[in-house]
Amino acid sequence: MSELKITGIEPVVCGSYPFVKVYTDGGITGIGENVVQHPGILRGEIDYLKKLLIGEDPFDIERLWVKMYSNIRFSYAMPMISGIDMALWDIKAKALGVPVYELLGGLFRSKVRVYPHLRGTWNSYPDEKADKMFAEPWGGVDYSLEEIAGFARDLVREGYTAMKFDPFKPGIDGYHGYRPSEIDAAAERVAAIRAAVGNDVDLMVECHGKFNAGVAIKIGRKFEPYGLMWLEEPVPAELVQSMKKVSGHVNIPIALGERMNSKRELKQFLEEGIPDIMMFDLGKIGGLTEAMKVCAMCEAYQVKVSPHNPFGPVAAIAGVHLAAAVPSFLILEHEEMAPWAIAPEIKIVDGYIEVPAAPGFGVELNEAEISKHQSRIEDGTYRPPVMDRRVTAPAL
Repeated sequence: MSELKITGIEPVVCGSYPFVKVYTDGGITGIGENVVQHPGILRGEIDYLKKLLIGEDPFDIERLWVKMYSNIRFSYAMPMISGIDMALWDIKAKALGVPVYELLGGLFRSKVRVYPHLRGTWNSYPDEKADKMFAEPWGGVDYSLEEIAGFARDLVREGYTAMKFDPFKPGIDGYHGYRPSEIDAAAERVAAIRAAVGNDVDLMVECHGKFNAGVAIKIGRKFEPYGLMWLEEPVPAELVQSMKKVSGHVNIPIALGERMNSKRELKQFLEEGIPDIMMFDLGKIGGLTEAMKVCAMCEAYQVKVSPHNPFGPVAAIAGVHLAAAVPSFLILEHEEMAPWAIAPEIKIVDGYIEVPAAPGFGVELNEAEISKHQSRIEDGTYRPPVMDRRVTAPAL
């Protein structure tokens, strides 16, 4: 028990980045991030949770997690909890004068391996024209194999030792009717990237849950010669038996989990022996409190964890602290979106992030920069890309 009390919770809106700030009567603040990108929903969440948490001791993280969960059991429950949960860990660590990872079990590793997305494929990639506020439209430019290979070599020159990409153009007959020529074209992209980076760089293929089991198996077998680190969500993640069918017929490790909302959804996948890599999202799964339980479950089944995060830097730094403490960690997804939203900014050296040693997360929101960029969104200087999600990541 501490002598601190929660006095306020406020959203800090920055385009599509839903940051959260928790205040205490001792002047210590904590920061977090969730995945709810609509500012109206974000503000509504925070207004509701204030009623539950004002006056509470921020050290009682587990009890407050259960209190929030018990009061908001509907579709936005876990994202609502996630950002605030991160902030509570930040507050507690600051009050005790230690980094967050010390509260999660101590330092298991001092630097965290990360991977970015490859430009030119159907993935999130920071748009420099909008100062990394938004991603480039997926498939907005039909890049050649040579151009894609060049982008891959650029990442290797920057020091990265792994990268992820979605090589699948929208199918003429839809993704469930992907034709042999379309599968061959996707395989050519994988082959070009592998040839460009050599065999010492890990490649991950993202499927975004677009295929059914039969098509996914055809694709997976076509990709087997390229030594992929994993094949991600080849079918919609909630289709347990379909995912099991793919994992049993394809000789590539299977990754899944970014759409999961709790440890309960993970249980059946582990019992069926499906995933090799679990990719929960800290901004969606329920923050660090739930993530630690998911990591323990995965460790028991020898499943590695690789937190999903193509979003903002607060979720990224929370992922760094989790990765620093968790034995089952493999690699962290990190796209440099809105890097200026925190201070100091995250630095990547040779494909790794050094784990901050300062109290808490070791960073704070840079609210002056956030305000400056948000004003550019509001006056129309920055225009969010229009992407047809039915084509780029259909809900099947």
